[in-house]
This record gives sequence, C-alpha cells and structure tokens, in this order.
Amino acid sequence: MSMNPPPPPPPGPPGYTPYAAQPVGAYASWGQRFVAILINVLPVLAIYVVGFIIAAMIGAVSDALGLLVMLVVWLAAVAATFYMYFLDGESQSPGKAVMGIRVIKEQTGQPIGGGMGIARAIVKVIDSLACYLGWLWPLWDAKKQTLSDKVLGTVVVEGPKAEFADAFKRLIPGKK
Repeated sequence: MSMNPPPPPPPGPPGYTPYAAQPVGAYASWGQRFVAILINVLPVLAIYVVGFIIAAMIGAVSDALGLLVMLVVWLAAVAATFYMYFLDGESQSPGKAVMGIRVIKEQTGQPIGGGMGIARAIVKVIDSLACYLGWLWPLWDAKKQTLSDKVLGTVVVEGPKAEFADAFKRLIPGKK
C-alpha cells in the first residue's frame, strides 16, 4: 500500500477564494463607524423632514389624513433604514462607502448578504440595551466589534472608498 497524500479539494465556484487567502483590511475605528452611521441617517432624516412638512400641510385640512401621511412617512423611514443595512450586507451603504469601510463575516471574509444585513439591523437592539453600551464596545474591543457584531460573527473592516456623490448612487437599485 502506498502512502500518497489525498488529492487537493476541487476548486470552488468562480470568484471563490479560500478563507486563508481572504484579504481582510484593518478593523474600522469607532469614529469611522460613527461617521458612516451619521451619513446613512441623512436620507432617512430627509424623508422625515419632507414628510413632516407635507403631513402638517395636509393635517391642517384633515387630521385623519395628516395622521395617515405621517404613518406612511414613518414606514418609509423605517424601510429606508432597513435598506441601508441591506446595502451593508450586499456591499457597502453610502456611509460605509464614503468612510471606506465594509461589513464582512469574520469566518469567511465575505459580505454577509442583504438578508443578514437586515438581520443585523434587528440585532442592533442588543447594542442599545444597558445604556447603549454595545455601541461603545468597539472603543475597547480588540476586533472593534459591537455586541451585535459578536452575536452575528461579523466585523467591520477597511474597504473600498467612494466619493460622496458616487456613494449615494448606491441607493438606486442596480448601482454599486
């Protein structure tokens, strides 16, 4: 019986790179993450401001209709927030693109996907517990993770950087 080593595993799908070869940049600083969040809030804030003005004008005519418009505005703002997290999972949200950071799965070094990006938004509730301590966790954590990042096994690392205007083109489906 010969002692030949086993054959190497077959290659993965096109574009696949084994975990050991994944390029992982430096962990994103708390400041980079904070500014990215502020930039991502801009479109959501615009929805609230414009929507509030429209609801106030319509509410002057009909209270019920004004309330209905505010409900639609609130739903649009929530949807926009989840869309930002969806973009984080797929590639980068506008804020993360401007700051040159991205969210990846720690084990694979790959983007987490849109669905997990939305799940990440929901799990962010953990960061808000105990006086928002989870949001500050990256200040002293070795991998600069929030508590929700630890739960989901994600890290925020340096990635491609985009100009402000180009970053906001990501809000249009199909643009990156």
